[in-house]
Amino acid sequence: MANVEVRTFQVHNFDSISFRALGSMTIYQGEEEGLTVQGEPSALEHIKVDVENRQLQIRLYTWYDFLFLPRPAKYEIRLKNLHRLDVSGSADVEMAELISSELKLSTSGSGNVHIGSLEVSHFQINVSGSSHLRIDELVSENVVINASGSGHFVLKGRADRLEIRTSGSAEVDALQLDANHVKISVSGSGKFVVTALDTLDVSVSGNGRVGYRGDPRISQAISGSGTVYRVDQSA
Repeated sequence: MANVEVRTFQVHNFDSISFRALGSMTIYQGEEEGLTVQGEPSALEHIKVDVENRQLQIRLYTWYDFLFLPRPAKYEIRLKNLHRLDVSGSADVEMAELISSELKLSTSGSGNVHIGSLEVSHFQINVSGSSHLRIDELVSENVVINASGSGHFVLKGRADRLEIRTSGSAEVDALQLDANHVKISVSGSGKFVVTALDTLDVSVSGNGRVGYRGDPRISQAISGSGTVYRVDQSA
């Protein structure tokens, strides 16, 4: 059985995270700040931690560490607030609850992000690659999703405005996100289901499929074999 070591880093005054490593990350919001990393000693030697311009930076020393890192580490981050989260590589992110005025979440590569409860005025999601995002309870004024690749999104809760811009084969399940105004721009073969209460504006180039629930005023521009259809209320 491999030896496991735990290291604690004294990090303070940050509201942004940049993660360029391998492993799983759990984020806790509260009154404390800090970082704990658990893994094999040989793996921990490859990890570099800094705080610069209010950003907590976690990364591997060199690009070939991604190839030869013995085993991914486990990261536990405690913070007071979070406005930006950038994740690159292969990582699983878990966050039970977050309250913030704004959040910009960017991922590239593969990985999973799960947020239990998120209350945020402005929420922007930028995804390239095959990341998966799930939010169990979202409350927001404005949600924007920019996706390229094959990302998969599941959003539940409520929002005033939801805007989705995708290229590639992304899938968005926002059927349980009650949004007043929804705007969707699709280039490629994406699949989307949303709840639009007041307005739905759809632009599809390719064979994207957009399903909606509600009785919104609909504006649509379709080129190719794309479709806009009503989802059964019992679905």
